[in-house]
Amino acid sequence: MLRPLRRQLEVVLEAQRRAAAGNALRPVGVEIPFGEPRHRPPQAGRMAWPAWRVEVGGGRQAELNGKIDRLDADPDGYAVVIDYKRAATPRFNAVQMQAGLDLQLVSYLLAVRRGQAPAMGRLDPCGAFYQTVTPKDNDAPDTSPADDAFYKACKPAGLFDDEQLNRLDPALGSGGTSAWFHARLKKDGTPHPSGHDGVPPEAFRQLLELAETVIASLARQIASGVIAPNPYRLNSVTACRFCAFESLCPFDQLYGPWRKKIPALSGRRALNFVLETA
Repeated sequence: MLRPLRRQLEVVLEAQRRAAAGNALRPVGVEIPFGEPRHRPPQAGRMAWPAWRVEVGGGRQAELNGKIDRLDADPDGYAVVIDYKRAATPRFNAVQMQAGLDLQLVSYLLAVRRGQAPAMGRLDPCGAFYQTVTPKDNDAPDTSPADDAFYKACKPAGLFDDEQLNRLDPALGSGGTSAWFHARLKKDGTPHPSGHDGVPPEAFRQLLELAETVIASLARQIASGVIAPNPYRLNSVTACRFCAFESLCPFDQLYGPWRKKIPALSGRRALNFVLETA
């Protein structure tokens, strides 16, 4: 088991090495905590940021704590978050973010916006990605490890500011598809409507603002004792599948019609829906 995993890791590392060879982004920190637990003070010389505090009423605050797997930045202070996943990398979904189900990447971007890097000062987050460490088998059998196309399955998935695409892949030109990110441009140089993780600059800013509002709202609900069951339904998927008490709970039989139904949208359609309804 360890040998195949090692081979997969070698492929991912080579893909990331090749991607980095084409841009100026370099790792500036790993396992970066924000809101380090009080009982475990940050180590000397280690990058650590304060907790994200949300006013929840009554003079109380909620603290958002977390840890960023890896942070890359370029000399201009633009930063990219990498979160490693053992499983396949999910694509960011704006509708699910609005519903409180897809908040991880945007939470990291908000944390970066509040932090700073040694010798660099404030950072400007321009993208966040899930990176699988177990890519699926190469679906281009005619390629070899010497070819960039061999590493297609290693592309990270997430979201980025379209205005900063050249910081991710400076070689990507009009009508092209990035070898290292889910990024595509039409012949006129504008982003392609499919297979593209980028969002327009203003939409990127709006998404972060909306995420901040959603997280603050959830924190206030928790602090005020809102615990009524309100599981979601997304097509045939429900939150109940993650619950250890699903077989004992009568919620479905009694209150099933009142589920929080999430529109089954993805990609640019999901983004447009969120921006129109926010």
